[in-house]
Amino acid sequence: MVLKVILGVVIVTIIGLVVMQIIDPNVGGKIFGTQETEDPNTTTEEEEDGKGSFTINGNVVNPGKYLLTTDGAKMEDLINAAGGVNSNADDRCFYFEATITPNETYYISTKFDITDVCGDDEIEKVNINIDDSEALQTISGLGSVIADAIVKYRNENGLYYTIESLMNVSGIGNSKFAQIKDYVILHE
Repeated sequence: MVLKVILGVVIVTIIGLVVMQIIDPNVGGKIFGTQETEDPNTTTEEEEDGKGSFTINGNVVNPGKYLLTTDGAKMEDLINAAGGVNSNADDRCFYFEATITPNETYYISTKFDITDVCGDDEIEKVNINIDDSEALQTISGLGSVIADAIVKYRNENGLYYTIESLMNVSGIGNSKFAQIKDYVILHE
C-alpha cells in the first residue's frame, strides 16, 4: 500500500513538472539546476538597440523591470514607465532629473509609517544632502562611523541624486540600505 502511494506521488510530481515546463520553459532549469546563466560579457539585443533594463520598487503604480533607452535615461522616464508614483510616495526622496544606470534597482520611498495601522503618520526623515553627522545618527541603526562616512562621501563626491547612491558609501550594503532607505530624503 505504501509503495502505491509513493509511486502515485512520484507520477503526479513528474506530470506536474512536465506541465510547468510547457507553461514556462525556464522552470525545469530552476528546479534541476540546469538553467543557463547569461554571460556578463555578452550584450543582449536590447542593449545593442541602446536600451537597458531598469528596475523600480516601492511606491509606484506598477513596480517592476522596464526597458528604457540607456542614453540619458532619467528617473522621470522610469517612474513614468511604472505608471507614476502612488499617493504614499515621498517626492523628497527622488529627483525626476537624476540620471539612472541600467541594471540597477531604484526605490521610491514612502512618506508614511508603514507600521501605523491608519498610515497617516509621516516618517521623520533626515536629509542626506545637507544634514550633519549628528542628525544622520538619529536614524535607527546608523552610528557615528557610517554617518561620518555619508557626510565624507557627500563632501568628496557632491550631492546624492538617488537614495541608492548611499550604497557607494563604505559600510552601507544591501542590508543597511534596506534598513535606512525609508528614513532619508534628498531635498526639502
